[in-house]
Amino acid sequence: MKRTVYLIGAGVGPQGMSVRAAHIVQKSGCVVDARGEGGASTREQNWKAIVSADPETILSALRASGAETCAVLLPGSGEPQMQALCPRLQSFAVVCLPGVDASAYLAARLGIFDRKAVHLPACASAREWEQAVRTHRYAAVDTTAQISAQERCAALVQAGMGLLRASVGEHLGTAQERATTDTCAAVAHGKFARGALLVENQAPMDAPARLCIPDAEFVRGAVPMTKAEVRAVTIGKLALQRDSVVYDIGCGTGSVSVEAALQAPAGRVFAIDQNREAVALTAQNRKRFAVWNVEPVLGSAPEVLTALPAPDAVFIGGSGGVLAAILRAVLAKNARARLVLNCISLDTLAQARRLLASLPVSEPEIVHVSVAKARKSGAHHLLIGQNPVFILQTVGNPEAGGDPPEKNRSEA
Repeated sequence: MKRTVYLIGAGVGPQGMSVRAAHIVQKSGCVVDARGEGGASTREQNWKAIVSADPETILSALRASGAETCAVLLPGSGEPQMQALCPRLQSFAVVCLPGVDASAYLAARLGIFDRKAVHLPACASAREWEQAVRTHRYAAVDTTAQISAQERCAALVQAGMGLLRASVGEHLGTAQERATTDTCAAVAHGKFARGALLVENQAPMDAPARLCIPDAEFVRGAVPMTKAEVRAVTIGKLALQRDSVVYDIGCGTGSVSVEAALQAPAGRVFAIDQNREAVALTAQNRKRFAVWNVEPVLGSAPEVLTALPAPDAVFIGGSGGVLAAILRAVLAKNARARLVLNCISLDTLAQARRLLASLPVSEPEIVHVSVAKARKSGAHHLLIGQNPVFILQTVGNPEAGGDPPEKNRSEA
């Protein structure tokens, strides 16, 4: 017969457990207290305190105990630890009793009952935390001595969200409980005890994304910009998902980066250019449209691609004459990446077609976009044409070998 293990979320404060959980703890032959710094100050003789909620450490403690019934106390709700522990405890009969985490407790204490609010455990990565704040009206996270409220807010300040409203809960569930509200920038320079942090973003990126933003809304400079109508088709061909990783190579003013970031609010958009002015303009437009998931990168492709995560989609608006090397580098990182190239000249189009034919990609789709806009001239309106653009879209296909490149063929 299997021994029974109760995985118990200890909740908030010293009295945070449910009545049932407290009764089980009293009756268990062995109690493994894995709450770490949040554990009780006094423990009974049958309690075994361990420093962290590491699954292997907990499993070792359970195996060392001969008790028929064991209780494992986990911090907060205990859910992240339960998810990690359950697959490792198949030799035991496991019962999970989750508790209330500090972030949910703080939200309720502040009178915030938004069903769309997101609550993250203390183990959430910095990236997960930033994404949650960027895409939700309310985002909350448990805090510890290792990952404090000030550290979480400092990351938001770095991402340009320092003016957002932040509430910090300390000593939750105790007589010393308190909540402090200020900006993220102020919290980043403060000092707070463990508990929880809740951030309010009144303009989250959860509304329907804008498409075909008027050119006049962007900060402009002397560098090229993909115009609104061409940009709309380009973004459509990238077929972005909410969490896509995107490269915008030759980003110019960053107009494609901005719209890609709006389409992929939980993703990352790397705006790459070797021109300092272009990167500076992209940073300004990042701030103008509050798309903090755009990450300007100064440098030349393909060299700067090495340190970046593998892309889901890649837009190439400028290659600096090394298109072949860029495409090979991209496909080496993700053999099934979606590729979109914009070509203004017939020469570049021909070069791109020959190059793609030699690579393991699907048959490229080629779209010719010609835009003309009306302009008033005296009593009449005339159509003023823009330079036509060829848009090539393809997807990496490892099963397609590609044709061997011709000798002495120059790169696009």
